[in-house]
Amino acid sequence: TKEEERSVRVYVVQPQALLAKALCNVLQQDASISVVGDAASVRGNDLSKADPTLILLDSESSFEALSSAIGTCRIACSGARIGVLSEHLSAEVMQRAFAAGADGYIVKDITPEELVGAVKSMAAGTLYVDPRLVGLILRKHAGIGRRDPNELSPREADIVRLIAAGLSNREISVRLGLSDKTVKNHVSHIFADR
Repeated sequence: TKEEERSVRVYVVQPQALLAKALCNVLQQDASISVVGDAASVRGNDLSKADPTLILLDSESSFEALSSAIGTCRIACSGARIGVLSEHLSAEVMQRAFAAGADGYIVKDITPEELVGAVKSMAAGTLYVDPRLVGLILRKHAGIGRRDPNELSPREADIVRLIAAGLSNREISVRLGLSDKTVKNHVSHIFADR
């Protein structure tokens, strides 16, 4: 059937009903994406029955709320990837999302095509970071002549370049000969409050 051809199964968690329907509509237009559900919150929903590949989660106002929502998603669907939707083009807010366990950080002002690309990228196992944020971090650290505590190490610079090239944490770890945990630690440090 046509639904079986759709390999990416997305569950949208968005408290604003109109935005939720718009997100679902945009995603459903792609032949490889199936929206398997949408809800205003993760509480009281049986995500496990929907069996999503990816949960698209609207960011909450506090780290604790976002962390709790991601934790609920992980318990319900341990294999699902989690992408956080945010209105903030901010490395600090993005870092909080990754610290809470997100697999991607999407800023809401992107185009529908960019949203579909981000969803497919995360579903395929790639850590997704809004390219503008990667660019900000690279520009901030380009050409720094002295050693500054906020300066990227050569290894971190390599990792940022590979993230920008669309590689997943696992692919980065293989390419650089590092463990997955080491790569995740580097990513966390790179996007820490800088």
